[in-house]
Amino acid sequence: MIQARADNLRSGWRTMFGVFSAASKVPTGRFDLLPALRIPLINTTTERIVISAFEIVTRLNKERFSAIVRQGSLADLTVCITDFCKVTKYQKVCLLAMAMLRGVIPVMLESQDCSLTANGGPEPNADDDPMIKYWFPVLFGFYDVIMNGEDLEIRRL
Repeated sequence: MIQARADNLRSGWRTMFGVFSAASKVPTGRFDLLPALRIPLINTTTERIVISAFEIVTRLNKERFSAIVRQGSLADLTVCITDFCKVTKYQKVCLLAMAMLRGVIPVMLESQDCSLTANGGPEPNADDDPMIKYWFPVLFGFYDVIMNGEDLEIRRL
């Protein structure tokens, strides 16, 4: 549904990335165990939800980056990716999310929608400043992973 209607999404990006961020939050408490097998009840279901949500975010980042930037949801995308960077239970997802967060920078620099080049126009106000609009969410994502991430390997990257 997202792929079919991505061009028509306007204000829905924030909600979509909020849902994906919620999917990245893996419960860290104790699970109820199946008595005979001693296996957590929701472990495989949770893993499938996290991986499926991450795959959708990856696809959106690759295929719909310019639409996301045009609608002003780059900050929401980077917050969502940062949340996946902090999923300590599934290190593979963490590493791929960190690579995606690093990969946002070259795509952002090449994108025509980001307007990071000096165009010699009038002085922009604080809301339109490209440094705040585009760089701040990415840099804050790195800060958040370094300061609040639990996995040392992810923090090292």
